[in-house]
Amino acid sequence: MDKRNLSNSDYENIYNENTTITNSNNIDSSANISIFEKDNFEPIDYIDIKNEESIFEVFKSKDYTETVSNILNAIDNYYNDNQTFDDYPYFRIQNTCKFIPKLKTPSKILSERQLREIHANLPYYQQFKNFTLVFSPEIHGMSIRTFYLNTKNVKSYILVIKDENQNIFGGYITDEIHCSENFYGTGECFVFTFYKSDRIHCFHSTGENDLFVRTDEDSISIGASNNLYSIFIKGDFNIGYTGTTQTFKNPLLTDKTKFDIINMELWTVTNELI
Repeated sequence: MDKRNLSNSDYENIYNENTTITNSNNIDSSANISIFEKDNFEPIDYIDIKNEESIFEVFKSKDYTETVSNILNAIDNYYNDNQTFDDYPYFRIQNTCKFIPKLKTPSKILSERQLREIHANLPYYQQFKNFTLVFSPEIHGMSIRTFYLNTKNVKSYILVIKDENQNIFGGYITDEIHCSENFYGTGECFVFTFYKSDRIHCFHSTGENDLFVRTDEDSISIGASNNLYSIFIKGDFNIGYTGTTQTFKNPLLTDKTKFDIINMELWTVTNELI
């Protein structure tokens, strides 16, 4: 079977609940989820930075000299590029300064901390940018046609899914989403999960194949190998699947191979000040 042309019915047969899914080393992929459970991710107290004055207060009182200097330079560069000084980007300090993207539409899935974690893993040229919601079934309906209309002339997306067990996971897509029978995207694509934590676990391209993204008339898929996908979403946005692929060498991104989608959001990275 050609893994580049796997149909929905083929994929559902592969992910039959009685089937044991194995990775390239013949290890049960569901066992790999235990790597997330080993993390003891303690809450962190933040210091808010909202303007120039508070930046220098932190600069004087904490041992953040190099970090804050770098952030000040980054802010200067950011506004030189955007030709406006209306408002400072919103930062928080946690040993190092982190940018918190602003959202024109509030997310019903992501916490502020999770936004920061995703942003920190984006390519360097996407730093200090905000997020704009492109598509959500809850807001825009369940039509995949609307999905494609909303993604026209837009590049760089963050797909976020919440399943029936409240697990949050997704992927970063580099190219404009469009209906295609072929895979597209670049090696900057990645998948991620916040399994049982606010801490992100990212799985970047291994370079073993270029099967990054495929979005056809009735499905969305990210990562592929051995007739499996890292993320596969049916076109009605109700059901999805996850598996281990050579593209990202990810374990299952949630508790089980088949999951129900409770909510889904597709964000784009934007220079727009919100």
